[in-house]
Parts: sequence; C-alpha cells; structure tokens
Amino acid sequence: MLYHGCLKNGQGFYFSLVGLATGTVLLLPFCTTGGMEFGDLKLLGAVGSVIGGKAVFFVFFFAALFGGVYAAAIIIRNWKNFKSHFKKLFHIGLAFLLMKKYKPGFAAEKRNRPKLHYGLAIALGTFVYMGLSIAGYNIGL
Repeated sequence: MLYHGCLKNGQGFYFSLVGLATGTVLLLPFCTTGGMEFGDLKLLGAVGSVIGGKAVFFVFFFAALFGGVYAAAIIIRNWKNFKSHFKKLFHIGLAFLLMKKYKPGFAAEKRNRPKLHYGLAIALGTFVYMGLSIAGYNIGL
C-alpha cells in the first residue's frame, strides 16, 4: 500500500485500499461461517492491494476454478471418508423435502478430515491473472 501510495500523488493509495477491501470482502462470508480460514482472506486482501479492486475479481474467479478442481481431487482421493458424508447429506436433504424440516446432522462430527489449502488456489489464480496480463490480455482493467 505504501508503494502504491507514493504513485500518482497519493491516488495509488486509494487504488490499493480498494483492492484490499474488495479482496477481503469477497472471502469474508466463507470465513465467518467456518468454511475457510482467515489466512486465505488475508492473502486475497494482500493480492487485491497489489493488483487493485477490479482485477481481484478475476483472481477470485480463477481461484474458485482451481479450488473446485482441487476439492474434487481431494474428494476422489479420499472417497471412503466422503462416502458416508454424502450419504448423510442425501438423507438430510430427503428428510427436508419430505417432512419440510431441517435437522442438521454434522454438528457433532469433528473427525480427522482432509483439508483444502485454499491459499494454493488463490496463488494459482493470481499467477494465471498475471500471466494473462503479461501476455497482453486486457482483463480486469
């Protein structure tokens, strides 16, 4: 932020601040609900402070694509662990459709589940965005 603040008579600071806020707000709902760690939020905020508010949306999109592929790979690799999870999820959904009542069934389960390190997906999304920008594609500007 200090680097961008020295550029363009202080207007770069606003550019960096908007990027930081945008990157943080994009992941805030996932972090507050427990679906993601706050380190991932800070990482996307830092990326946003470097590349700006508009560009961080594209990094978020690319990170979501990589994160989806990464999550699918983890599910396939650990299918035995996830099979019972999907079975319970199916029964909860079926009970909701038939009885119109929602009863969560995963609150008591805190097993040793595989973790998805979303920082890797954010880094790959950032590299793809930067690579496309260097290659001359004018996205996010």
